[in-house]
Amino acid sequence: MDEAVKVGDVLDLGMDFQGEVLPDLQGLYITTHTDAKGKKTRSAVTQFEPSYARKMFPCFDEPNFKATFEVSVVREPHHIVRSNMKLRLSEEHVDGLYIDVFHRTVKMSTYLLAIAILDNHEYVKRTTRNTQDPIEVRLYAPKDLIKGQSEFGLDTAIRALEYFEKYFNISYPLDKIGMSPVLLHHSGF
Repeated sequence: MDEAVKVGDVLDLGMDFQGEVLPDLQGLYITTHTDAKGKKTRSAVTQFEPSYARKMFPCFDEPNFKATFEVSVVREPHHIVRSNMKLRLSEEHVDGLYIDVFHRTVKMSTYLLAIAILDNHEYVKRTTRNTQDPIEVRLYAPKDLIKGQSEFGLDTAIRALEYFEKYFNISYPLDKIGMSPVLLHHSGF
């Protein structure tokens, strides 16, 4: 740079970055599911806690740094994409692919950002009744596991949201919460 940077200056910063998608439960990773008929599907999900967001995108990946995120994902037509916020737009993109654009997140640490690109999944949903504002709770799971095996997780999430909102006297700040049981992965989106 030819000049010193001053407080309040607006700068454009460019960089090359390449992340990898691996099955190692860090950053954006691949998980597989084989149904009862032997059909194998692959999904991509994130695990950014404690400091793995930096494996997917350049960032200040420390809990005390906060930011908002605008998530957009290009996907194949048969995939379902979920993230922290509600879907704002889903439209045809190029070459038969679609782009899903989500609302901007609240200000949060990078490790709380969650993205899931799910293959062969369905969901069940319910809305809380005993919270200050209604919260839509969804549980996503492989199609062969959703029936008969999702109610416990859904019920537990709703009871926990209602209990902790009352106990701490603090409203859950979002209007939805989503969960997906992923082998060895325990974060929500």
